[in-house]
Amino acid sequence: RETERSLVTDILADYAADNPQALADLLMDADEKQFALIYARFNEQGEQGRHILTSELTKAPPIIRTVRTNWMVRFYKWESAGQERPPAGWEAVLESPILDELPMSRLAFNSSLGLPTSKVPPEYFAAVAKTEVMLGDEEYVLWVSYDDGVRVWLDDKVMFEDWKRGIGSKLISVSRKLGRHTLQVDYFQITGNYTLDVGLMGHDSFKE
Repeated sequence: RETERSLVTDILADYAADNPQALADLLMDADEKQFALIYARFNEQGEQGRHILTSELTKAPPIIRTVRTNWMVRFYKWESAGQERPPAGWEAVLESPILDELPMSRLAFNSSLGLPTSKVPPEYFAAVAKTEVMLGDEEYVLWVSYDDGVRVWLDDKVMFEDWKRGIGSKLISVSRKLGRHTLQVDYFQITGNYTLDVGLMGHDSFKE
């Protein structure tokens, strides 16, 4: 894995060798091992490269603001639909008995840390989470990390959906939504590992 990572870093550095700004961007995000590889290419840029790097170092860091949330999460159990398929009928799942209902300030759980309740099994469970959010007249980013299936709503609009067995992360732009809104997440876990992490953030670098 480390060898692959070094190779990728080397390829990126070679690709950006003629672009001092791109090298500076890579350098700012590099860890200790990547720094040496990238800096060797960057140092070849001479005075132009040093000027760009100085400009990057003196930039004010973006102010990142996480939107305050107060999720209410309901957990359900559902029966296998066969061949690791998603629930056959989502409405039927929601009409089944609620295994647990609890508030969460941040909607995040995974198979490494476990669920926030002992009343829910680690497979064939579903969750519906809702929160109200107050947004300003600016641009926000909705982040979604998931394993297995997820659907994310902002009011009555689906902002993101991957309703199958899978794993992934997604960033979705949310802009011009001044006022109070409802954020809802529908999620299901089949078997194996599970992950859910959803939230909103905004920062000043989004502004024009």
